[in-house]
Amino acid sequence: NRILSRTSIINDRYAANRQLAVEMNDKFQKSLKYFQFIQDCDNLKEWLDMKTLQAQDATYRDTANIHTKYLHHQKFQAEINSNKERLLSLKQNA
Repeated sequence: NRILSRTSIINDRYAANRQLAVEMNDKFQKSLKYFQFIQDCDNLKEWLDMKTLQAQDATYRDTANIHTKYLHHQKFQAEINSNKERLLSLKQNA
């Protein structure tokens, strides 16, 4: 009888610990997802800041060498289009 009582106590503790482990794992997974989202936001913000500085650069106001500027503009448009998915993904995850 004592052995059965002891076994029951151990099984109850095991079940409680198992449930606690599942809950903690869920919290860690949510935390990981949150911090990955924050990191993605920071990366996109850095990219936007860098592109904003490039767009405001005084050399873009110079009218000499228009063809090179046009090529830079096309490259910039391609970068924006390729990063559009990142922005939409971030918006969806928010």
